This record gives sequence, C-alpha cells and structure tokens, in this order.
Amino acid sequence: MLIWLGIAAFSLLIYSIYVSNFEVSAASLAVIIATISSVFAYEIIHKDRLNQLPAVTINFDSTSRYGLWQLVFTNVGGSTAFNVQLEWLSGMSGIQDKFFVPRNIRKETVAFHQQKVFDRIAALQKDEKYYLFIDEFHAFFEKNDPAIFLAKITFEDNIIHGEKYTSIVPISLEEQKTTLDYINERSKTEYRIQQLPEKLNEIKLQLEKLNNNIAN
Repeated sequence: MLIWLGIAAFSLLIYSIYVSNFEVSAASLAVIIATISSVFAYEIIHKDRLNQLPAVTINFDSTSRYGLWQLVFTNVGGSTAFNVQLEWLSGMSGIQDKFFVPRNIRKETVAFHQQKVFDRIAALQKDEKYYLFIDEFHAFFEKNDPAIFLAKITFEDNIIHGEKYTSIVPISLEEQKTTLDYINERSKTEYRIQQLPEKLNEIKLQLEKLNNNIAN
C-alpha cells in the first residue's frame, strides 16, 4: 500500500511540474518523503519483530564430552521456543541425495523419548541449549553408515495456540570419519584427570591390603 501511495505521489509530482502547479508539487514531494520514511520505519519494526521470534538450530557435537556424540539444540532467537519436536526425513523435493535415520547407543532412532507423548522439549529458553546423548564416538559410525541425515525441526512461539515454525537441516558426519577426534589434547587430558580419584582409591586399597599382610 505504501509503495502504491509513493507511485501515485510521484506521478502527481511529475504532472504538477508539467502544468506548473508548484503547490501541488510541494504537497506531492512531502507525501513521497513521508512514504519513504514510513517504509524504512516499517522495515525496522519488521526486523525487530523477527529478532524477537524463537529460532532453534541443531548440530551433532563430539567435542564437549570426551569420546561421546551428543545432539545439541540451541535457541538462537529472541524468545522462548515451545513444543520443540524433531523428525528425521529420508529426502525432500528438489534434493536427489538419500538420507538416513540416526541410531543411538541402544540402536533406536535418535529422539527425545521413545514414547511419542514425551518426544518433545516443552520449552527452550532464549540462548538455552539442550544436550541429547547419542553414543560413543566410534560406535556411532558403526551403527550409522553412512552418517548422512536430514532433520526437520518444528517449534511454536507461544505455549497456547502459538504459531508453528519449521526448519530443515541437512547434516553430514561422513567427513568426521577421516579426521582427528579432537584438534587438541585438552578434552582427553580432562577426562584422564577425572579418573585420578578412582585410581588413587585403588592404590589406597592395595596399600591397605599390603599393610594387613605385613601385620599378620
């Protein structure tokens, strides 16, 4: 509507200049300026509204926990995402590649819950992440060959009668098979450090047994 108003004012401006009616020309120019300002204002309001909407992304993570795969959901939008659901697709129109359903450590389809009534995230706050454990690093590739998936994520912007949003995310982990598990040793080092108390306790028990044998 604003565009049509601008076009009409511009046409009137040209005509008024042609007939030398400068009062109408000034009025037409004022309408054109006001229309341009309104368009910019609308764009700003529209972008601000989009920034306030929830937006859920998904990715496989193998670096946060040593030797483990996790599926990570992140709300990168500006408000809470409700009723977040996940579906694995075998393909979609316009894409010739074939996709597969990822399997977890129990050889079940990767999901929030195997019971459909609980298979969702009720609410994911702004900037919040949800980590879903899948499998050990190498065991995951044994169950998923090839590791090429197509995820469909749906969520709503309100807990009651919210508008539903959908995003399709293609995921390929095939290139991870031929790369290093980690780009540095920090994760493995931290994992080994966590095992120290258990190892020290084992040494303590062995020393206690040795002392008892000597005492006897």
